[in-house]
Amino acid sequence: MTKKYLSSTGLTFGELIKSRRENLGFSQSRLAELVNNNVGKTYSKSSIWKWENTNTKPPAEVVEYLEDELHIQGGALLDLAGYSSDAEIRRSGNNSNLNKDESKSTRHERLTLTHDARIFTETDEILPEQRLKDYLNYIDQNTRYCTSQSSAFKKLIDYFKLESNQYIDQKLRNAYSNLQRSIKDLLDFICFYNELDEVLPNGEMRYRLLSISQWEDRNIFTQRIGKITSLLNSVEDNYNVYRRVVREVLML
Repeated sequence: MTKKYLSSTGLTFGELIKSRRENLGFSQSRLAELVNNNVGKTYSKSSIWKWENTNTKPPAEVVEYLEDELHIQGGALLDLAGYSSDAEIRRSGNNSNLNKDESKSTRHERLTLTHDARIFTETDEILPEQRLKDYLNYIDQNTRYCTSQSSAFKKLIDYFKLESNQYIDQKLRNAYSNLQRSIKDLLDFICFYNELDEVLPNGEMRYRLLSISQWEDRNIFTQRIGKITSLLNSVEDNYNVYRRVVREVLML
């Protein structure tokens, strides 16, 4: 009989992978893609299924990557797979991409950088730097916004709701948290204080942030303009800090 390795919570190797994968919102296909991109393998959805539902286990270098990507405490998944020492890790795969002399802390740092670089790349595709600044400038100059602009901001916020899309590095996590909070404050304001301005030729709706009555009331006008300016400046300042931290940590 093949031995099953149980964790302290009573989960087997495969059950722990499945539990963490589902908790983080990964499909089996997505997890296979991440493994392939980061460890240089060619696994498929069926490979992940086998790890989760049979006694099949991948090489230890892959298990080690899974620990990091699935946010499992160091060594727990390796223990469940039966890889209890660095010697076993080095022996487990003939084509290991890990340097045999690489320390565990160095490997963790490398995997963290790989994970965080992926997060940055994916968020930059959702809302690139120049487009974000163009949106802020448009709102500032016109006191109006289009649905495509608010949708892009919302999509960026929604991306980080999944635990698997969180930065691991604390400096990056803090910098993005501040940016996310300022974007949310801006969205809350413009989505509350608006009225339909016009429907553009492409079918997109544009909203005015100051109504005609507010333009006529000087005090309300001044307050709204001041608030809009403050919120826009907060997003821009926090974004600049975030990009500076990205350069420092990820060198991108």
